[in-house]
Amino acid sequence: MNAQAQLLKQHSDYIFERIEGTVKDLSEEEATWKPCPGSNDIRWILTHMARIGGILIPQVLHGTVKPGGWDNDYEEQPHALNELIDDLRSAHEAISGGLDETSDSELGKTLPLWERETDGKSLLFHLLAELIHHNGQIAMLRGIYKRRMEQ
Repeated sequence: MNAQAQLLKQHSDYIFERIEGTVKDLSEEEATWKPCPGSNDIRWILTHMARIGGILIPQVLHGTVKPGGWDNDYEEQPHALNELIDDLRSAHEAISGGLDETSDSELGKTLPLWERETDGKSLLFHLLAELIHHNGQIAMLRGIYKRRMEQ
């Protein structure tokens, strides 16, 4: 494994460890609680994160359109909380394995992104940043939920 992929893998491992800690002992009630109408709940955020980790990042690493086992309408379908957490764990394994097989030249390949071009490494940085961003949202929602329930 090259140095860039090694660093991305370490960063990915850190992010997924943080996610595991943030969702530890998450209840169904917490997962569906919203601080106000129209906001996203934790279940929606986890669904979005599972799609980023399970579909989008493997697309960058392997050039796949949709890894096996993923529905075209994954984000529109309801998923059990344990399924979402398992999908994130599977995504972590796939990302780690994909980075083990990725070379510097592959990370440097130009990829289309939102009507412009970027390289694979930059896109991976962006997608991993999205995961940690959404993890922060979950931590915030859990904190607000806990404080509201204590009142």
